[in-house]
Amino acid sequence: MTDLPDRFFLSGDPAVALSRLSGAGRVMAVLSGPGVLLERIGTLEAVVEVDGWLEFRGPSHTARLRRDALAAVVFDRTPRMRDKPLPRVELQGADGVSLMTLHGLDGGEGFDAALGPVAGEVAPPRVLADVVEEGAASPEPARMLAALRALDVPLRVTLRTATVVQHYEGLLPESREMGGHQNLIQADFHLHLADSAVARWRQEGRRLLAEGASGAPLGLEFLLPEGVVLA
Repeated sequence: MTDLPDRFFLSGDPAVALSRLSGAGRVMAVLSGPGVLLERIGTLEAVVEVDGWLEFRGPSHTARLRRDALAAVVFDRTPRMRDKPLPRVELQGADGVSLMTLHGLDGGEGFDAALGPVAGEVAPPRVLADVVEEGAASPEPARMLAALRALDVPLRVTLRTATVVQHYEGLLPESREMGGHQNLIQADFHLHLADSAVARWRQEGRRLLAEGASGAPLGLEFLLPEGVVLA
């Protein structure tokens, strides 16, 4: 559908429109916090509204977004990685900033075919969130990720913002350091954590919480096995 604009709003019910991506190949759901990204990757089977939340469903998808925080859904056909289209859907708040994003990993044709029929008005350029100043690089992210992986048991990793929550549950892959970040990479789950993001860890019962230099929580937490103390 080459006559589609580069950026446009999706019309109709967001859950219905986004569920059209069920046949569009692999979808990466990206949620970001201060210095951290948690990404889930796989086919998106459906998006349904349950008790005021949009739930993203699929073998690898776990995101839940507060429906009352969602102001608009925009499809951007312009992103590319090298020569490959990497279409992006922005789930925007009232200020136009993305609450979370969905990315097509199998090219642009599937997203075009799925979302073209629900194309609305042309959308303005993307609005980016304000950059949050991070602290100095710290050994804490690498140290704790190594300790968590050494437990060698399935863990629940959650990233939470004011409007969205997304998690992964399973064994942790080995962390790879690159570009000032600790990177956990496997087929259905990515975690990117800046070395400058975490100043300390705080444990509340089984919950291990990441905190920045100011003491504010990053929204990143790990659910530990009963009786394990790491912080």
